[in-house]
Order: sequence, then C-alpha cells, then structure tokens
Amino acid sequence: MSNRVEIYDATTNSLSYVTLSSPRMYMAVAQTSQHLLFAGGIVTWGNVGTDRVEVLDVATNTWSVEYLSRPRMNLATASYGGTAMFAGGAKC
Repeated sequence: MSNRVEIYDATTNSLSYVTLSSPRMYMAVAQTSQHLLFAGGIVTWGNVGTDRVEVLDVATNTWSVEYLSRPRMNLATASYGGTAMFAGGAKC
C-alpha cells in the first residue's frame, strides 16, 4: 500500500511525484481538464475504507478534499468535460 502518485508528463517526457494524505489501495482515479481525483479505497490492511476524494489541481499543484456518500472501493469512474463521476464499487 502506498500514498505515492507518479505523474507522467508526455509533453516533457518527465515523471513527477505527489503524495496522498494516506496510503491506499483499490481507489478510483479520474481526471478532468484541470484536476486529478483519487476517490475511496482501503486505507489500512484491515479493510477499513474511506469516503475521501483527494483532488489535485494540476495548474496550481494544490490539494482539496471532497467526500463520497459512503466509503467504497473498486469504484467505476468516468469523466466528461469538467465533471468526474464515481459509481458502484464495494462497500467497505
């Protein structure tokens, strides 16, 4: 389990790193034109889930936090325009 996120920039052919607030696995990831979203997942080895959605603004390199309606893992994701959607997943 890790809290490290590797971000590849195809324009510069370079890799950078950011850190989530806590290590996670089985999270969902979505992107909009300006944001990367990391949603839900398991935060400990005891199958303790989170409802936390960490949002990275790639233009300013700043984080904000939103919340799912309940803790979930293995969510399906989709994005359209400036909207990211999270659906389904397993309750944890």
